Amino acid sequence: MKIFGLQDGHFLVNHYWIAGSVIVFPNRYFMWNVVDPSEIKPHTLEVMNFVKPRPDYLIIGTGETTVNLAPEFYEHFKRMGMTVDTCPTFEACSTFNMCIEDRYNVACALLRP
Repeated sequence: MKIFGLQDGHFLVNHYWIAGSVIVFPNRYFMWNVVDPSEIKPHTLEVMNFVKPRPDYLIIGTGETTVNLAPEFYEHFKRMGMTVDTCPTFEACSTFNMCIEDRYNVACALLRP
């Protein structure tokens, strides 16, 4: 999978326009029912418990700006063996694409900017 663009609240993932927030993995994507960074909680990313292999790195695109989440959020995923970074959505898309090219086991959760 690769994220080729974003426009008007849509993401272009592997040549398909997806409306709204999305979680992208190297081989699949899922719609994400989160609209605002304040809604990002561990339970909104439960899919990480079921995807095999579990990603080592999770990039969260928080919209127009970087939003730091509660320390407990990062600790939750650290216990699962995952590193989590938050950044603006546009930057998250670019970082995800670079990680995919380098064959990292990565996931990207994107809020529309």
